[in-house]
Amino acid sequence: MTARATRNIALYPWYAIFGEPLFWGPILIHYLETTAYMTLSDIYRMESVALIVLFFLDVIFGSLADQIGYRKTILWGRGLLIAQMVGNCFLTAPWMAWATNFIWVAGFALANGADQSLLYESAKVTGQAERATRVMARAMGLRYLIFAAACALTGYLATVNLRLPVVMSLPFMLVPFVTALLFADVVPSKKYDRSEHWRLLLRGCKFVRQNFAVFWIIIFSTVLVVASKLWFFAYNDYFKVVGVPMQHWGLIFAGLNLVACVSSMLTTRVVGRLGFRWGMALCAASIVLPILAMGLYPHPAMAWMVLLPNIHRGLMGPLKFAYLQKLLETETRSTVASIDTASDWIFSALGLWIFSVVTATHAVPVSFVGLGLVTGFCVLCLMIVRPRVA
Repeated sequence: MTARATRNIALYPWYAIFGEPLFWGPILIHYLETTAYMTLSDIYRMESVALIVLFFLDVIFGSLADQIGYRKTILWGRGLLIAQMVGNCFLTAPWMAWATNFIWVAGFALANGADQSLLYESAKVTGQAERATRVMARAMGLRYLIFAAACALTGYLATVNLRLPVVMSLPFMLVPFVTALLFADVVPSKKYDRSEHWRLLLRGCKFVRQNFAVFWIIIFSTVLVVASKLWFFAYNDYFKVVGVPMQHWGLIFAGLNLVACVSSMLTTRVVGRLGFRWGMALCAASIVLPILAMGLYPHPAMAWMVLLPNIHRGLMGPLKFAYLQKLLETETRSTVASIDTASDWIFSALGLWIFSVVTATHAVPVSFVGLGLVTGFCVLCLMIVRPRVA
């Protein structure tokens, strides 16, 4: 069992580094607008519906992973994510974008939670549970470093052919799939049983409800995830409004991934010096302040402010992982991890639906100001009622 756990830990960085399409981020919204003929409001509505579905599937598949084993659900999920990206290569109509988006929903829900749970349980088997955070932080840092190099090329590849970055992302998506084939479960799995599935699901929900520290961490991170998601989906349109050439989009995304790389690799030092409370406050400030600045002063130079929220992007994952995993129990670890992300999805869906209306009736910079003010108010309220662990 220890040999299996050691192998999982050694393989995990390869899984995490190539866990997302390399050349997709900088052109995502522009690609959907151009190839699938969708407006920004259409995209917000599509994403909000997808996230509502993901809210339910994430928790259901999380408890499924706790029952039948992490490896199976990770493998199924990675297979669907590859299929989704193949479909994106051929988008020509809105319905095709909707179809590939729902394939992504199923694939993401299957793999999400199970992958981090596999890493933590493997580290526990080796007697070094704290090692999981270091492995995750280093892997995420390397992912962002590679993303930075890929994003620097994306803008130029897109000027040659808009579909080229999507096609070039496909070979790299095989890496986490092959890695998942080599993973091994370290927690005994069982045959699927419907009553056991629902027992684990209800137990995980009860655990979150009764543990205020876990509940607070989930809600606080959800607020920041929702704000950053709404902001991310408006990047391309903001670049157009302020006049940033498409060739420079990739360079901006390269910069933001470098910031995420550095913040992820410095997680241990940040937590050691600032503590969990101020680490979370730093994450919040790195989102709220740039959103307000970009909205109040729309200018090409302000496009580079998108670098700052990547302090949150690089830091929040390992920071939350370090504190949350210590509070969870083995039996429902993947279930609770999925409840965490399901919270992100349902509130993101609501936010995207509202923002689709806001961006349809107001300019992007004005929308940013409103988003920054609402997010800042929510963060302030949550910091007032934080538990002792925070």
